[in-house]
Amino acid sequence: MGDLESRVVGAGVPFIVNGREFNLRPLTLRGLQQLQQEALRSYRQSYLRTYRDSIEDLGVPPDMLDRKMDEAARWTVADLPKMAAYSAAGCPVTDDLRSLVDGQVGAKQRTDDQVRMVITSLLDQGRIKLDDVVAACGVEPARGYVNYDAWWITGCFEGMTAMVHASIGDQGVTRQDIGNWSVDTLSQMSRVIETLTAPAVGNS
Repeated sequence: MGDLESRVVGAGVPFIVNGREFNLRPLTLRGLQQLQQEALRSYRQSYLRTYRDSIEDLGVPPDMLDRKMDEAARWTVADLPKMAAYSAAGCPVTDDLRSLVDGQVGAKQRTDDQVRMVITSLLDQGRIKLDDVVAACGVEPARGYVNYDAWWITGCFEGMTAMVHASIGDQGVTRQDIGNWSVDTLSQMSRVIETLTAPAVGNS
């Protein structure tokens, strides 16, 4: 097993959920590839569901869906679209910014970095707007575009759940258990795992 496939046992960051401590660890290259394939399946299913609903409304012949399904079956990760991604790292944490976070995911004690992390996730998920953040802190978060699979694991509930399970699934917790945790918790955990993973496997 090469360095990119290995993961140092015990390396990671402790994170407490509902009174239980988990050790967030970086993902292996194989784990990342599996998440990419999950993201591809998720996007394909969503695309075909939307397409089916559209052609039903327009009265398009049913065989159009069959042709689109054949096309989608040939998609690879490289065919996935780019998605807007944000970073609130440069935003000052004001009382109004904390109130914005509390109003979305519930009030609790959070460090400044945790507030920025949640703001970033809320923007990625489309739950708040840039204007909301600017009004709360006076600074506009940075914005760029990333591959769909990279957005999926930090900006989508399904993807965050999959990523967290890939990191701690061997610590006696199921994916269903993780899916019952709050968006706030999953947002923070997925961002930490992303930070840990980047230097472990390369930011490619």
